Amino acid sequence: MVFLVHAPGTHQTETPMPDNRHLIQKHLTWFFRLRVPNDLRAVYGSAEIHKSLQTHSVIQARTQRDVLLGRYRREFEDHRRGAKMEDLVLSNALLAKREIAQASASRIAVDLGDERLTERELAADLARETAHRVIPQVIGTDDPDDPRYMEQFELYHRVAHGTSDPLAPLLEPWLRETKGAVKTIAEKRKVAQAFLDWMVTQRLVLIDDIPRRVASRYVREEIAGRGVKPATINKEISHLSSWWRWLKKRGHLEDSENPWTDQGYTVNPDAEGEDEETNHRAWTTDELRTLFNADPAACGVRPATRATLLRFAKAALYTGARRSDLAGLKVGDVETKEDGGLWLIIRRGKTKAAVRNIPVHSAIEPLIREMIQDRPADEWLFTGPGIVGKTTGARANYVGKLWRDMTSELKLMPVLHGLRATFIEHMEAAGVPLSTVKLIVGHRRGDITFGRYSKGHLVDLRTEIEKVQVVGVFG
Repeated sequence: MVFLVHAPGTHQTETPMPDNRHLIQKHLTWFFRLRVPNDLRAVYGSAEIHKSLQTHSVIQARTQRDVLLGRYRREFEDHRRGAKMEDLVLSNALLAKREIAQASASRIAVDLGDERLTERELAADLARETAHRVIPQVIGTDDPDDPRYMEQFELYHRVAHGTSDPLAPLLEPWLRETKGAVKTIAEKRKVAQAFLDWMVTQRLVLIDDIPRRVASRYVREEIAGRGVKPATINKEISHLSSWWRWLKKRGHLEDSENPWTDQGYTVNPDAEGEDEETNHRAWTTDELRTLFNADPAACGVRPATRATLLRFAKAALYTGARRSDLAGLKVGDVETKEDGGLWLIIRRGKTKAAVRNIPVHSAIEPLIREMIQDRPADEWLFTGPGIVGKTTGARANYVGKLWRDMTSELKLMPVLHGLRATFIEHMEAAGVPLSTVKLIVGHRRGDITFGRYSKGHLVDLRTEIEKVQVVGVFG
């Protein structure tokens, strides 16, 4: 046997670590990742840029990574310069607007005998001087015939002397005052920022630049033009409409109509094929039987992944819980209460009503007990190959993707959310009161009797949920 010994005083050459910064590999494919600076996250609508490089080669991935890094860093600087340019002009124009509005239209400020200026006229003159001082700083030239100069001066004049406010600075105030789940607020921000980006391309700045005609063009060309479904179009219109309602509430609109009202798209009920909600319907018994009893080799996912998805599906079927409700559960969220049975504790949800306790149906109690046995409280309840992520939203997205892979292979149309509809149908068929169903599935009880005066603490939820019996599905 031969031993290799390094002589004293000699140095072993170290192999440099491979430079895989901003790269991550998923299922053999390399992806580019780059954190978006905090001041630009509103522009990009996310905290991170995530892009598939469509290669299995780390050498090619590094080459593409270097190109993308250079491109995005230049893009960041361009956004910052553009933001500073617009901010400098707009901030000075808004200041001038306030000074002009506060100045008296009758009190004399300058009296030179042959020339007299009121306070408002003087404020307007000072605003003009400010514009001629600021604009060259922004565009790098003091030539008033330069198209960029004229464009910025027109913007300054419209803001300083107009009755309408710039829209972009009112995005963050609106979102701060808007209540809703984190996901909903992020969605509103994304929709609003996309609209603001489009306004820039159209040279539109002020709220009054968006009459009904312009809003209709945006819906037709930019939203519907992407080929999305009517439900998606209507959701984006709803977000923009809610922004305009806030603008009116805060005094940024006078008597102007909301340009987004009645802009929604409808589904033609006479059209051939399925309508928008068909795949969200409840599952039939035959479909459930196919789902739970299909040959594992024909499901399009690994057997271990299928087993996890079916546990997920069975829990959804007997609780009516949303995908995000179940994806966010940890082992410690399964508790034993005074009645001796297990309960699922939903601590965060889509709405305030979604925070609730759900009794574990006897049909899935053995399954849940097996899933929590000898496991730490801080582990995710539903785990398995492909179901990854550090947040509830990420895990729910992975579940949804794997679910689509499995059900499309089985040629099943209803989506995972349809199991929630199935549960609700079974509750209705069992004669469970509507107010109790809402307590279990996390819907708001809007009427004054049960919504305000009763919180349902005395309702025997376990007795009611046990009325759900799914027959002829499981072997």
